[in-house]
Amino acid sequence: MELWEIIENLELDEEYDIEEYCGSPSIIRRLATFYVLDGLSSVDPQLEEIRSAHHQLSATLAEEFLNYTIMACLGEARHADNHAGGFGELSSEAYSLAMLLSQYSDMRGKLYARHRKIVDVLGKEKTLELCFEIFSALEWEGKYGGEPWAQIAQTGLMYLRKQMTPTVYIDTVVNLEHHNECYLDKYYNLTEECCYYHGMYFHRLLAWKNHPEFIDRALEWVCILPEYRSLVLEGYKYYRLTRR
Repeated sequence: MELWEIIENLELDEEYDIEEYCGSPSIIRRLATFYVLDGLSSVDPQLEEIRSAHHQLSATLAEEFLNYTIMACLGEARHADNHAGGFGELSSEAYSLAMLLSQYSDMRGKLYARHRKIVDVLGKEKTLELCFEIFSALEWEGKYGGEPWAQIAQTGLMYLRKQMTPTVYIDTVVNLEHHNECYLDKYYNLTEECCYYHGMYFHRLLAWKNHPEFIDRALEWVCILPEYRSLVLEGYKYYRLTRR
């Protein structure tokens, strides 16, 4: 059976736990911890435990963002049948995927819960390749699909093909936008504050992570994941000694 036929006959009849693949929608503490560890390991590469923790968290967060990217791209591609034209430009595989996804044009949540069967059958790379084709080859209406989503799919492919490290991928992803907002907003809560005291949320973190005093004052500004807190505090003791 040809690949386009396999896609055409797929039945998305099984629901999956999205958190298992994409992590919790509450993203702010994971990102804040990532940037604090990134800063500490960059300032002093001798902090082996910090570097190891940064590597571990980066790998986990990058994988969550990759899984989310695939899910979000499939979710956006479901609009092709109603909001794009030029289907004659698509390969038979991309056309079959677009038509399969169009069955969920008004059911993003249901598609998100069921999309993993597509990934299981096609693989991550092929799924993103077909999404990239759908976004780049079709003529999309202004606020759907098109170049922004082609770039989002392409970035995921670059990470899959090891053209980006996990750290670079994460820092790229948080700055990618669809037509009016960071594309992470389809699942992750970008307005949620890490806590009442700090009041840190996604867009503020993106602005403050580049502040020249971010590492010096990070513990005043952000919450750290509980499982990394003691390690970060120890790292700061060493960091402050070396800064004297």
